Formats: sequence, C-alpha cells, structure tokens
Amino acid sequence: MTNQRLLVFAANLRDRALAHEYPRENILRLRILETHEMTRFQKLQRLLSIVGVMTRIEFKDGTSLTGFTNSAQTARRMAALLQTTTFDTQTMSETNWAQHDDNKPPTPAPSNQDAIQQTIASFLIPGLGQWIQRRSGTALIFFVSWLLALMAGIPVALTLWETLAAVSLRTIFYTSGTYIFICTLAAWDTWRMRKRQNSLLIGS
Repeated sequence: MTNQRLLVFAANLRDRALAHEYPRENILRLRILETHEMTRFQKLQRLLSIVGVMTRIEFKDGTSLTGFTNSAQTARRMAALLQTTTFDTQTMSETNWAQHDDNKPPTPAPSNQDAIQQTIASFLIPGLGQWIQRRSGTALIFFVSWLLALMAGIPVALTLWETLAAVSLRTIFYTSGTYIFICTLAAWDTWRMRKRQNSLLIGS
C-alpha cells in the first residue's frame, strides 16, 4: 500500500506482476475477519500460520477484497493508516489524464492477444512465454524441466512406436502426465503473470 494506491500483485517463487491497483480514496476500511466469516480454505491458511490473519478490504462501491496477511500487526497498522489518512479530492485517473497533452490520446491499454499467444507458446515449449515476458530465470527453470520430461518421454514413445518392448500403463501415464503437467503449469504461469490492463492509467 502506498500513499495513493493499494497495489495487488500476482507472484510466484521468483517473479511478481502487478495485477490490480485501487485508489486509496476508494477504500472504505480494512478489517480482520472472524473465524465464522472464513471459508474452509481460509481457515486452513490461518491454522498454518502462527501470526498471520485473514483480512478484508472494503470499498465504497460495496465490493471487497479478501486475502491473507502474514502479520496481524501489519494489518492493524494498515487499518489505522486508512482511518487517519486524508485523501486528495482529485482521483488517480484525473491526475494521469492531466499529465497528457490535450491533443494526445492516452497510452492504449495492452491487449490480451499478446498474453494468449505467450501462453500458447509456453504450453508448446515451456519457458518460451516466460522468456518473451523477460523473466529469464523462470524461463530457464521451466525449459530445463521440460527437457528432462521430454528426454524421459522420447524412449517410451519410441518403444511403443516400434513395439520393441512392453511398457506398463503406469509408466505411460507417469511419463505423459509429467510432461503435460509441466506444459500446463508453464502456460498457467505465463497467463497469471501477464501484463494487465491498468484501468487507472487510462481513466476507465
């Protein structure tokens, strides 16, 4: 949380990408959820953490954002900060529009078409989509994992094709399942870490 915005990031073990951002002036309050307000999964998250809490950020339009905060003290400080901060009457979108020349249109929003192409590329060759997104470290991890799965799958596929020996169903399912899992995981990571449309910057 900054002085002007609440930033929500999508993250994996190595990278993070901005998923959403909300003007501080649109936030009504932040509160810690009671046990009876949590879902079963949220209760499990709470049990696995010693000091973490489930929090809910409520907005003035009636919507809310629920998530896990690693520290109860941090959640309380954020709640106190929201209550004591006075907001500028000018919205974030108005501020960003003012930075543009009157005759110059704002920067167009990114299209999902590129993200779809990157996701497909990463499914076909895990790591390719991450590399296009300039996440070379994650790309290398997926690519090496894919190569290992491919090296394990090729002998099985050749054996089945040439009928050189009997291959158990367990081996077939394990090999193909591992390969498909890596491809699917790489594609999901690419889509999840895509560049999203920033509604605040385009004034929508």
